[in-house]
Amino acid sequence: MKIHSFITEILFFSMIFLGFILPPFFYSSGQTNPEIFSQWTFPWTQMLLALFALFIYYIFYEKKEKGLLVFPVIFTVSLLFCISLFMKFFSLLPAFKDSSSLDVIQPTSISSWIFCILNFLFAAFYEEIIYRFYLADSLYRLICRKSDVKIWLIVSEIFAGLAFAFAHLYLGVFSLINAALAHIVLRLCYKKSGTIWCGFAAHFIYNIISLILL
Repeated sequence: MKIHSFITEILFFSMIFLGFILPPFFYSSGQTNPEIFSQWTFPWTQMLLALFALFIYYIFYEKKEKGLLVFPVIFTVSLLFCISLFMKFFSLLPAFKDSSSLDVIQPTSISSWIFCILNFLFAAFYEEIIYRFYLADSLYRLICRKSDVKIWLIVSEIFAGLAFAFAHLYLGVFSLINAALAHIVLRLCYKKSGTIWCGFAAHFIYNIISLILL
């Protein structure tokens, strides 16, 4: 880690928390542009977020990280699909039907497919860096500066999961639950594989295949 000042770490964490983590907690289901997934243009916002995530990765990157491992990617994608299919089943039941969820329109041209792929690529990278790579570990490091307290480790992990889940609230309640469960799988992938790239690859592949199949 290249940030050594405790004050600097607090300021940096506060900036990310106030600018990127906190706002989604105030979104309500359906509070978004209804055309957000009905047309595909170049994802300028997602690209800027991905560049910001790359900056965070550069600051906190540690050389002990491994490269891309195939098995964790396949295993993680499989778990994500199991969760997604389970949530899809419940969301289609009359008693649980979520009328607030958004319909995602598949791209219809080569250019729209390219923009769609870039969108998912940038978004997956940003989310993996912010929610899996940075948030929980940084929060725990700030709370327990020179000691290890298991309860605060659990609190940090739960907070990161809730933050990721509420970032998807605009897609509907079932998407929020799906995101919370997906976070657990992707976080375990990061911890077990020792690299962010496995979760990033799994996240991106899952999003693309979900667009086609689900």
